[in-house]
Amino acid sequence: ALETFHRNVHGEGFMTAKEYKPIKEVIMDWVRKNASVELSDSISERIGHANEHTFQGRLRMLLGKFSDKLLEALGIERNTFPAAVSKARNEFTHWDAKTSDARSVSADLGNLVSKLKAFTRIVLLSHLGVSPSIVVKRITENRHLYLPEWIKINHS
Repeated sequence: ALETFHRNVHGEGFMTAKEYKPIKEVIMDWVRKNASVELSDSISERIGHANEHTFQGRLRMLLGKFSDKLLEALGIERNTFPAAVSKARNEFTHWDAKTSDARSVSADLGNLVSKLKAFTRIVLLSHLGVSPSIVVKRITENRHLYLPEWIKINHS
């Protein structure tokens, strides 16, 4: 939801589509001349998104709109949250049995999702004109509903 929101509300990528087009054309001309059709098709699909901000980048930009105090009230660390969310998303979106043991699970994943849902509320409601401090106040007053904390139990 946050990635789509950012893309639609905050617009273009690193440069305008008009500025990016000649760069893309030069790269794709070279690829078409030097790669197989299959590889060329694969690169063409990916290069179409190369001008877009990464998911982590989008999260960092959205986090930048809020004070450290508000984020800390939700347990969100500005410098680590985007990477943690992106890693968890990629683990489930691009799941691979070879790397499944490193996947976020259990209480850690539950807490990350809880923080992500709370952050999504702040982003969307503040976009609609609701004060972020009011949103955080309501969330923290009702943690059991809006910011549940999961406790890890070790079964040893």
